[in-house]
Amino acid sequence: MRTKTIVNVVAWTASLAATSFAADPRGADPPLDPPAVRSPSALGADAADGQTFLEWNPGLEETLAGYRVYRRAPEGSGFEVVTPAPIEGTTFTDTGLANVRVYRYRVASVLRDGRESEPSNEVAIEPRAAAPPQVIEGPADIQVPGFERIRVARALTILFENGLG
Repeated sequence: MRTKTIVNVVAWTASLAATSFAADPRGADPPLDPPAVRSPSALGADAADGQTFLEWNPGLEETLAGYRVYRRAPEGSGFEVVTPAPIEGTTFTDTGLANVRVYRYRVASVLRDGRESEPSNEVAIEPRAAAPPQVIEGPADIQVPGFERIRVARALTILFENGLG
């Protein structure tokens, strides 16, 4: 019985608040006004030799023109626009970058009327050259956790960098 009373009070308070805003003669704005343009979400990045690859979730606005990509270079003080005209897709590859330098990126949604959202989350990424895969022919040891090591007389081993460091 007590739970029902609490729920009824909360529901009544919420409907009273909504009624008071609708009847306000001064035309007060509701306290939670969603932005006209939502920021892109889940910006992620990957790097390669002299370039970065960016990807983000799409916007849902019907009048969305595209996105602007912003970059802050290591020696730069602020973010600079990389794509002055909005791009339509939700991916972007930035090329011609210096390796072993950290670049920071943000993305903003742009409507057809030119309004722009607040920036997305910021990502930092460091382009770097990766060594080509190395192929080794000959004996190899195979170790599976929980089992004894097995020696293979003739094996083909391919070593490659995974970009983690």
